[in-house]
Amino acid sequence: MQQSLSGVLQSYFFGAGMLLLKIILSTCFSYFNNNGKDGLHLAYSNDGYHWTALNHDSAILKPMVANDKLMRDPCIIKGADGLFHMGVDSKLE
Repeated sequence: MQQSLSGVLQSYFFGAGMLLLKIILSTCFSYFNNNGKDGLHLAYSNDGYHWTALNHDSAILKPMVANDKLMRDPCIIKGADGLFHMGVDSKLE
């Protein structure tokens, strides 16, 4: 069964209400390391200049689909439905 990004993040932050509140009131940035092999990383900032990586700069969501198992150039947007949606590039070319 696949789990949505929202479900993964809710599970990850369960019990960390203050950190989640800080992220909601801040700007969130999605990025990748290691050429996309290790997965989705998130950081937050209160001013857009100084960023704090979440999860000790370890991936929050691991790539598990496509032949290359990569998660590059993540983009998270809020849709018209009020939900957050994520798109990633899963190829090197």
